Amino acid sequence: MSDGMSIHQFMIAVGEMAQGASAPSIPPVWQRQLLNARNPPQVTFTHHEFDEVVESKVFASSLHDMACNCFFFGPTQISAIRKKLPHQSSPKILPRYYGNGIAVSLALTTAGKLCQNPLEYALELIKSAKNNVTEEYVRSLIDLLVIKGRPFLTMVHSYFVSDMTRIRFEALDFGLGKAAFGGPGKIFPEPGLDPANYYMPMKNSQGEEGIMVPMCLPTLAMERFVKELDSILGDH
Repeated sequence: MSDGMSIHQFMIAVGEMAQGASAPSIPPVWQRQLLNARNPPQVTFTHHEFDEVVESKVFASSLHDMACNCFFFGPTQISAIRKKLPHQSSPKILPRYYGNGIAVSLALTTAGKLCQNPLEYALELIKSAKNNVTEEYVRSLIDLLVIKGRPFLTMVHSYFVSDMTRIRFEALDFGLGKAAFGGPGKIFPEPGLDPANYYMPMKNSQGEEGIMVPMCLPTLAMERFVKELDSILGDH
């Protein structure tokens, strides 16, 4: 029905009207035609996120032995990670699109390349995947969905991330004060159901603002991930 930003806008409107406003400060707009496919459809990008991948027995069995954990990254932890990377210039802030739409992009590599390269390699893969989501990319994605009849994303050997750090649910006020926390009602996925991993803003017990990263991985993978993360963060 809607994406995270649209839900946030809707809840802001509900909060304003709950406090006496006769209409929301941002009037709702329904322009569904903006997301219509072109005529004729033109797929101009390669969309690997819809590739048909054969699920191995080893991968399928590991989904039934999952370990779940939450990791908090405050300014100290984020600074420790950035020290492992070359200098990164701050990206320009793009105009925010006020609407409803999600465009999925894929960072594709092998386990061997991830292990053989520094942290910067993985970072550049993700940055490149995000930067690929241009207006033409979104149009190509919409056209592909029409041509192929809305295929499912491939989740075999995939890690799906939804970044909610810019959606400040905790700032919503329905007339009873600000919320202590706001975010998805369910965090950890179940095999074959909800594969998304939500990253969200949160305060720790000391009142320090940061990013909460809930994660669910096969048990052995989680043990190795914690070990690698400890080596990056050190005593932080």
